[in-house]
Amino acid sequence: MQQPTEKFLLDVGPEGRRSVEQTLKEVRDYSFRDGVVLWVGSRAGDYKNIDFIYPTGTIGTRYGKDTVRIARNYTLFSAEERTRTREDSGMEQLEPFLREFLEAYRGQEINIIAYHSTQQLEELAEEFPRLHLLNSPYNLKKSLDEKNYTRAELSRRGVRTVQSLDATLDESGFDLAESEFGLPFFLQLSVAWSGFGSFMINRREDFERVLKENGGKEVSYMPFIEGKSLNINAVRTKNYNVFNGLSFQIIGEEDCISKRFGYCGNDFNLEEKLSEGEREKVRIMLEQVGDWVGELGYRGLYGVDLLSDGEEVYFTEINPRFQGSTSLFTDQQIEKGIVPLTLFHLTAYLKGFSLEPENLGKYNTLETVVDASQILLHNLTGRDVHLVSSPEPGRYIFRDNQLVHLGSANFLSERMADDEFVLAGDVPLNGTRVLGKSDELCKIYFIGPVLGPDGKTLTERSRQIAREFYRRFVFE
Repeated sequence: MQQPTEKFLLDVGPEGRRSVEQTLKEVRDYSFRDGVVLWVGSRAGDYKNIDFIYPTGTIGTRYGKDTVRIARNYTLFSAEERTRTREDSGMEQLEPFLREFLEAYRGQEINIIAYHSTQQLEELAEEFPRLHLLNSPYNLKKSLDEKNYTRAELSRRGVRTVQSLDATLDESGFDLAESEFGLPFFLQLSVAWSGFGSFMINRREDFERVLKENGGKEVSYMPFIEGKSLNINAVRTKNYNVFNGLSFQIIGEEDCISKRFGYCGNDFNLEEKLSEGEREKVRIMLEQVGDWVGELGYRGLYGVDLLSDGEEVYFTEINPRFQGSTSLFTDQQIEKGIVPLTLFHLTAYLKGFSLEPENLGKYNTLETVVDASQILLHNLTGRDVHLVSSPEPGRYIFRDNQLVHLGSANFLSERMADDEFVLAGDVPLNGTRVLGKSDELCKIYFIGPVLGPDGKTLTERSRQIAREFYRRFVFE
């Protein structure tokens, strides 16, 4: 294939010079024709983030009934397949197995796209001279994980953040926060994720429980703001910010997760639930956040969490990694003929490819381009259990208040009609040990909204579907 010119313009779509399919083919043929592409991440199905460049293999923490179907087409290595334990899906679970996985490709050009960088991956890149890690450095990722640090730095740059008192967690904290914010107030560990490490304090007893488990850690005390939780996928290239896929986050739904602030899904259907004024504030904030992470040297995909009380929009945190919503967003972008945001992740690392503002199209406008949703179901028992049986992954409809299984599917794009929904997300195999603090049991993908008009609570129909699926998980 002829080498692209110095400026490889992503000029695609109905008015572009190339179709989406042509663009993705050119990326595959030029950048990856002489080597292998590997996805290293948490959920096995997250290889969908880069499926358009035909990854050779994937290594993930999780394994399930639907993962078996994925393994028919890709070299797949799973920590959970070895341990038969569903944990929190942290990348550290891969450490005992990662070298073994990579040895099969020693001597070849190895291109790794990871959920996020790790110290071990960077050490292996030194050991394997032909290994290329297409992610930002691990130390930078660790810095951006520090929520106190990111809020303080962005606040200095004029980004609106929730007022906070940052301190070391000790016995004085309750009186300090109550005096400043009243009750209830919000307490968050400096390093927290998916709602783990976030607490609402209604009374001193709540505080004492958090102190007992986390005393001495760095925390933030904040006023409790009742609002809509927002998230977006974004990319920082060498010179530009690219973002789209603004969604409502589903937080703390008791039929999905036991944590008050636990993450349990996304709804990309904004409609009239988010005003133009709120969207414009989000857009300005995302440009500020992207400029800052770019100055720090971050390149690639990341997420931003925000909170809107209907008038003001507040920055809450950066997720310096691929997100739990990225694979669904990517799947639906490609189905709709849109260049996936994850392709822009690669432009920071591939020679011969660049991005110009005129190529962004509907990116950065916050127009709704994907009308999908997902609900994540977690272990609600609060304890470690063994799975006796679980529902079959695949396509379903909800008829006469009953789930009806229609056939196999791993992604929403494999549905046959828009009233179908898809159960996937590594549904654990029977006999799997599921920890009380494990990652989700499964994902349910929908076309259309699952949240009501308030942008916060599930509709009755989506709640019923979640309940019916959870009833099919039998534990002992």
